[in-house]
Amino acid sequence: MADSLGSSGERAAAGGVKVAGARIAAVAKDQGAGVAAETGRQVQDVWERARSELAGQLDDQQQRLPAGVSSMGLELTSLARSTEHPGVAADLVGQFAAQLEALG
Repeated sequence: MADSLGSSGERAAAGGVKVAGARIAAVAKDQGAGVAAETGRQVQDVWERARSELAGQLDDQQQRLPAGVSSMGLELTSLARSTEHPGVAADLVGQFAAQLEALG
């Protein structure tokens, strides 16, 4: 009879370990799903912030571009007019400068 109780005790212990293992696996699965969901939220947040920042930088650059082009046109116009030897090159620089000023 001692043998059957020993076997029965071992089976009960093994069953308890099995139940505990299943609980641990379920908790780990739930926590893993939570970590995955949080990671997804954080990635989305970083993505949105990066998009927003880049859009702001692009807007800033687009605001400054016309002024830069116009300034460049004015400088080229001044350069073309101040040359001591007018010619084809000075005329081309002057035409290019006028187009830049018109764009700005």
